[in-house]
Amino acid sequence: MFRSNDIGVLRDQIDKFDLPIFIVQRSEASGEFEFLALNLACERQTGVAMQDIVLKPLAKIFPQTQAERIHSRYALCVEQAPPIRCRETLDLPCGLTAWETTLHHVLTHNGEHRVVGSATLFSGIHHDARDVAAFEDVRYFSSLSGWKLEQIIQVLDAYDQGAIPKSQLSGSVQALSGLCRSVACSMQHLRSIADDRLKASAEIGIDMVGDLNTAQSPSEVEQAMSAIIDMFDPSQINAEA
Repeated sequence: MFRSNDIGVLRDQIDKFDLPIFIVQRSEASGEFEFLALNLACERQTGVAMQDIVLKPLAKIFPQTQAERIHSRYALCVEQAPPIRCRETLDLPCGLTAWETTLHHVLTHNGEHRVVGSATLFSGIHHDARDVAAFEDVRYFSSLSGWKLEQIIQVLDAYDQGAIPKSQLSGSVQALSGLCRSVACSMQHLRSIADDRLKASAEIGIDMVGDLNTAQSPSEVEQAMSAIIDMFDPSQINAEA
């Protein structure tokens, strides 16, 4: 199944599923993957219309880094053949969303390589209480740094306007140095907050960059998808008749 060269037929086949499903094909000439079809469930949950991306390479649809990451997954699926599961975060018209995606390799009767993907949408990017606390800290240290930078600007403006006597210049320079060190310290606090929060997210196991995992046992949905993909292509019956 999913081997027809008729995009309309492919759409009809995948529209029978409520699960978001998409089909891409690798161009033998360029090696790029192009979308052939999305089902209605995929359009509804992603906010992407099939007509806007069909026959377009990934680089025309996603930002460069994201397109390269998606391409590497599809290429791996073609090379390895068994289903591949991955968690990925995508920036789509519906917003920043997290997906668990399963990729199946399909070889058409003409020897073309396709990837059929089925995806499950998470409830969105999860932010817990630690995120709120981290942003509160960022707001505090940012405000503090802004206030100190304003003081530095005032001293420099005063010097530029000749309002600081030479006798006070040394003391003013020392004050500026102290303010700069204080701002640098605040920036270090901000970096530590970000590092700690990113480390905590990694420990939870939320995969923001798409960590591939082929060792997990296939779910019932994935087993059903594999069985359907391995079925004969109904379009070939009429072709042979």
